[in-house]
Amino acid sequence: MRKMQRKIEEAYCTSAQFEYAEQGFDRNWGPAAITNLMIALGAERRLVKPVDRTGLERGNADNFYPIRVADEKVYMAVAMLGERELMYINADIFGRFGGTVPFRVRSYIRACLRAFRIEDAYPLAATRLTEENALEALGRGSLLYLMLHHHPLYGNNHMVAYGAAERDGRLYLRVADGWHHLPVWLPLEELDAAMIEVAIQRETLR
Repeated sequence: MRKMQRKIEEAYCTSAQFEYAEQGFDRNWGPAAITNLMIALGAERRLVKPVDRTGLERGNADNFYPIRVADEKVYMAVAMLGERELMYINADIFGRFGGTVPFRVRSYIRACLRAFRIEDAYPLAATRLTEENALEALGRGSLLYLMLHHHPLYGNNHMVAYGAAERDGRLYLRVADGWHHLPVWLPLEELDAAMIEVAIQRETLR
């Protein structure tokens, strides 16, 4: 009997692709990042019926990226759950207030995992992002949910990190940054962020 790491399907949705979905969404970096996290953990195979919307694929006006209907269904489930439970405030007040409630992010992730019936993953308590913490978590096969603060490019943003690599003596994280539909490599030393490790149980093979 041995344990095997479950397959992760890396997702790279952006906050912009959902900005005008349904009634519109402001400061939706958190819901977009949690959507990537849920898709990576298999949420599209477990879509919840209350948000079973249908439609055709369409292009994003900004970059012509095809928006998959399944992606939007996952996003809508995540965003609506956040609004209902007051973990995501769909508002932009003076450019400073609104969005995902910082101290409820772990609860938000946990609630979404329950909603999609993903039982083999769970979020740990938030810690400061450091090279040691990141490498230990990724080495265990976990995913990293990052909450950036005052980044010179991204400002305050939420991301998911899937992996890491060293280049020229610096450690880079491979992230879904919520801005691009492809992986982005960011130097960890430049990230002032909190980190929530999303641990994944290994499957037992007999």
